[in-house]
Amino acid sequence: MSESGSNDGNLKESFEKFNSLRELEKNLFQQLQAIRAKIRQLVSKVQSLRSERETLTSEVKALKQQRDVFNEAVKEKSQSRKEAEEKNKGASDTEYQNPRSIKVLIDRLERKIETEAMPFTKELGLRKKIKELKNRYSQLAEKYKLTQELRKAAAEFRENKQQAQDVHQEVQEKAQFSQAKYEELNKLYDELKALRKEEKDKSQEQAKFKAELNELRKHIDELKKKEKAGEKESRERNSQSFKEKVRQKTEEVEEKIKARKKLRMEDILAFQAGNN
Repeated sequence: MSESGSNDGNLKESFEKFNSLRELEKNLFQQLQAIRAKIRQLVSKVQSLRSERETLTSEVKALKQQRDVFNEAVKEKSQSRKEAEEKNKGASDTEYQNPRSIKVLIDRLERKIETEAMPFTKELGLRKKIKELKNRYSQLAEKYKLTQELRKAAAEFRENKQQAQDVHQEVQEKAQFSQAKYEELNKLYDELKALRKEEKDKSQEQAKFKAELNELRKHIDELKKKEKAGEKESRERNSQSFKEKVRQKTEEVEEKIKARKKLRMEDILAFQAGNN
């Protein structure tokens, strides 16, 4: 095969290889675009989750402080309740009776002494009765006061305890939610890490293809130059060969003319071409 034919074959093969590599590089570019789009989406999701988790962490911290306040209040109310119970135990064991009814009875008896005429002995009896009732009233009033204090302390204790439990429950729920966000973040970080590695590998592979494509472009340019040079050389060789044939034919015709030989039509045409 001539050098020109060899160049043609090499050029065709190089073009085919170039087009094949360019298609692979194009596919890699599209894959990289898809990977980078996914990375951007994941980064945005990570930022959103981190913001949500930071908010949850702040809320949990605030709730824990609130829970500590309620727990401290529970301790105080528990102590107040115990003190009220101790006082109530120490109070008179007199059977409970509404102090107001005794007060009404005292007022009626005092009014009776003031408004009615009665024997001295009866008046003394009523005054003795009033004294006993006042003493009982005093005992019941004290016991009533202690009972109310106990009820109030118990109610406040229950309220603070319930508040502490409610806040603690909220702390637990938000902490679990925060933990779920943390686990989701870790999964996203792992996915991002894998995508970053894939992006790096694909980028390196794309760079390799680009380098090969650049080398092939240079090779194709060289082959094209050689092809043009070969065509020019071939044309020059053909031109020289034709001229040499014309020169030889012209010499033959001149010899025939000198020898007075008969000229054929092709001799005449060759002689004319040589003189042009």
